[in-house]
Amino acid sequence: MTRFFSRKPKPAAFFHVPSGHGVLVNGVGALVGYRHELLGHLLSGKLLVEPHLVTLAADARPYPAGRHQGLKFLHLLKGGLIYRHGQRLARLNPGDSLLFDATTPHGIEVILQPPVSYLSIVLSMRD
Repeated sequence: MTRFFSRKPKPAAFFHVPSGHGVLVNGVGALVGYRHELLGHLLSGKLLVEPHLVTLAADARPYPAGRHQGLKFLHLLKGGLIYRHGQRLARLNPGDSLLFDATTPHGIEVILQPPVSYLSIVLSMRD
């Protein structure tokens, strides 16, 4: 009887994206050659989480002027690059990570060793 009158728990958020089946978003303008594969999209309360697998095509060019709300976590999987965050530069090799405030201008300053792919996770608060 208690189960009947108790509140049902909210189903836990769960995303499974098989390899190669994320939502593809190809860059335009200054971001031509940047291929984003959205690996999930989760709104939990006011927290929005968006993980992307980013792959740079041969025609991709550095773009160190990205800027948006929230925090960004970046983990380099393949290649080598120099990443800018404001006035700071970081040389990234496979296995290296960055975590930073995404409201500061940021992005790839130099592509050192193509091909490049990295995991990018954006965390932001929504109204």
